[in-house]
Amino acid sequence: MLLITGGSAVRFCAARAHRRRRFEAASGQTVPLAASCFFSLSLIPFYPTFQPTHVMSVTRPKLLTWALIGLAVVIVFFALRYGYNQVIEWRSDNHLRQAELELQAAQRREAEAGRRLAELETLLRTTLADVEQSRARVAASEQALAQTRNVTFTLKQAYDQTRIAPIDSRAPISVADACAKLRQLGYDCDAKPDL
Repeated sequence: MLLITGGSAVRFCAARAHRRRRFEAASGQTVPLAASCFFSLSLIPFYPTFQPTHVMSVTRPKLLTWALIGLAVVIVFFALRYGYNQVIEWRSDNHLRQAELELQAAQRREAEAGRRLAELETLLRTTLADVEQSRARVAASEQALAQTRNVTFTLKQAYDQTRIAPIDSRAPISVADACAKLRQLGYDCDAKPDL
């Protein structure tokens, strides 16, 4: 592949134009300039003064320079891409580690809350049992109080009847008879007989 820069092609066309003018002057024929230049460019490899080593020697350092620059760009591109991927991987690993730590902390908090909930359930059960026992004691106390009120009311009625009842003063009542009457009413009487 032959590489010819624009400057060398222009110089080549200018040299051909000079030769064309000399040819026209000697032969009397005219050749258009554009055709002459195009024809001259198409015959570059066959032109006797054309030296491909001269063109390649001029462009070889440039080719090497551009090849090295391209290689450097590719290396820098892949190095940046590798570094970017490493940073992204490090960040994702860091976020993953942070998420795992938060998950472990949440699991510990959940276990602690479950333990406290079990304790509260046990406390609630014992409290409910105490409340049921207290209700049973209250019901028993109310029943005993009602019975006591009934007994008190009955005793008060008996006392009032006994107090209001007329006493036959002609017939003396013995202590034994009084105790017998009290026993009928439901009271113990340990009286000693009259002497």
